Amino acid sequence: MGIGFAFTGGEDEEAGLGCGSVIMVLLATFSLAWFSDVYEETDLESAQSRARNYELQQHRKWTNDSTSFLSERLSARKLMEEKVRQDTERYSPVVAKTIEILENRIKDYQLRIFALKDALIDQEVRQGIISKSEAIRLKNDYGAIFHVSTGISEINPDDMSIKKIIKNSPADEAGIAEGDIITEIIRHDGQDWKIMESNDIATLTGNYSYRGEMSLKIRPKEGIRTVGRIGVQWRDSFYGGAPSMTINEILENRPAEAAGLKVGDVIIKINDSAQLTHTDFPNHFLNLDTIESTKLGIVRDELEMDIIIKNDSLKKSEYVVNIEVRDIGLMIDDTYSEWVKLTEALKISLERMKQQQKTLYITRRTNELNPIIEDKSEEINKLILEAKKTADRNIKLFKLGESNE
Repeated sequence: MGIGFAFTGGEDEEAGLGCGSVIMVLLATFSLAWFSDVYEETDLESAQSRARNYELQQHRKWTNDSTSFLSERLSARKLMEEKVRQDTERYSPVVAKTIEILENRIKDYQLRIFALKDALIDQEVRQGIISKSEAIRLKNDYGAIFHVSTGISEINPDDMSIKKIIKNSPADEAGIAEGDIITEIIRHDGQDWKIMESNDIATLTGNYSYRGEMSLKIRPKEGIRTVGRIGVQWRDSFYGGAPSMTINEILENRPAEAAGLKVGDVIIKINDSAQLTHTDFPNHFLNLDTIESTKLGIVRDELEMDIIIKNDSLKKSEYVVNIEVRDIGLMIDDTYSEWVKLTEALKISLERMKQQQKTLYITRRTNELNPIIEDKSEEINKLILEAKKTADRNIKLFKLGESNE
């Protein structure tokens, strides 16, 4: 009623005063509500601003702490490397020199690979195989023109037959041929084995984010393939910093037993050629052709010797092959592929030697600081002897005493 009079100009003065009071109350309530909303919005914006500033401060602090931590870790690592290097020079200048030569040889091959890669790309541009823009993209995207793969680049999705294999790739070295059919795929990724779906072609033929091994069950395109078996079980190992195979088991009435191989023998050569990867040994017996025997260089009781083994050829309608997942060149060139493989082998040997020296340094320092608790002189002498053997083997394996021309 009072509100109605306020808008119509009621006749009763008291009623008019009452209406004015109501209006004042409403205006006051509205004003308070409006100021409250504005205050709340301002307060919320202020809180959000403070939160953003706090978050930014924490991020800067975390970044500074992380940078400082990483810098300290890097400085500590460099200091450790320098101490290990000085320690190595004191007890064996030959070992220190071998490490230095390995480092320089790797740098040399990396420069050669980079230069050859550019030459190969330019050659393909001149021949019209690829366009100049595609060549620039290759350089920008791949740098040294590597991708991590098995070398199987194309598969027929209808029957899982292999349509294309990159030359000098792990798949090519294993003797897998175009037209072979993949019946099962097992990828080794870290510590996990994963059986992939048969239609997971993109994963098999694409680039990988890891290096490891993959097992493929293959049905040969010819229906039958001759593969070699000598009757041994082995495990991957290292001898003198280079890949080797250690015999775990000798099967009865098989060529290995007849030839005199023993459990614990370490295979370091195949037909006078040193192993550069752990797949060289199994790949040899997957690619026997008409070879009747194999000469294996082995180490037994710290002595190197040769053993001739008669190959046991088997006709297989389906076989399992282990292939590496590693860096391979997109440019197809024998020299390029050879240099890439050799560089990887040099890196493995260098890393093994550096790890040996670090272990030796820590053991020596521990023995110096706590000689009473446990004398490790015998262990130290053994490590020094092993380091010298590794150096000698790398000098022979990679011909480090010769010019790299």
